[in-house]
Amino acid sequence: DTACVELSWATGPEQLWFKLAVERAGKRMLDENPKLLISVPGLDFAMDLSSFAGLPPEGIPTRNLVYEAHEYVWQLYSFLYDTQYAAHEQNLSYYVNLEQKWGYLLRSGSPVWVSEFGFSHSFGEKPVERNWLEHFAGYSQNTGPLAGQGGLDLAYWELSGEQEGGVSRKAGATEEYGIVNHCWTGAADPRHYEAVGKLMAGPSAGGAMDLLEEYLPPLPAKSADDVARRSRLTHVVVAVSIPSILLAVAVWSMWKKANRVEHRGLLASGRDELE
Repeated sequence: DTACVELSWATGPEQLWFKLAVERAGKRMLDENPKLLISVPGLDFAMDLSSFAGLPPEGIPTRNLVYEAHEYVWQLYSFLYDTQYAAHEQNLSYYVNLEQKWGYLLRSGSPVWVSEFGFSHSFGEKPVERNWLEHFAGYSQNTGPLAGQGGLDLAYWELSGEQEGGVSRKAGATEEYGIVNHCWTGAADPRHYEAVGKLMAGPSAGGAMDLLEEYLPPLPAKSADDVARRSRLTHVVVAVSIPSILLAVAVWSMWKKANRVEHRGLLASGRDELE
């Protein structure tokens, strides 16, 4: 019999412990520059950080440590949507799973950057994707760990309107999640571009959910509590299509130095020590 062995945080064969790789690379980078931020992505397409808090990386000061998560409709929400659960049970299960995967880190005071999320040009024609976006946006802003504190820090994938190739992808084909067109001369899809823009607006300026409702038949009426939970994202960072690499330190360091922007909410406690 044969069995597949996958990368783990700190279980199984030590040769496959991601924790040890993070510690070695992080220490080497901090030896060069102790002010760098060490960004550590989760396992399973950066979805799963459930084991990280119990065994945090050793030798990396908490003020230098940032965790990284990804979130898309095809990861968790589609599975829940296909179950026999009632709608409110699906949504509750979705929030509970986000908490178990990485939300608990935020509640414990550890910074988490959602370095990838996105939605397709045809989101308005896909009820599953529309529901996912509504509930992820709600968790990001109004019902999640940083509700009332500016919401999560996010990076949208992706800016480019053209695929670069790879597994199940074709170089030169249209990128269905891309913001700009093939020539980078304008928006790939006006509705998609407007929705991304509304995700960047403040709560009082409206949000993407109002736009989504223009493209779909009305959903069943929501209760007052459901309506109160509807989300407005305060800020979105647009990420160019670059493969997510282990410990994306250089990107964070250059961004912080060039823009001199306060990293709201997540990194406030460690900012004075880093600068």
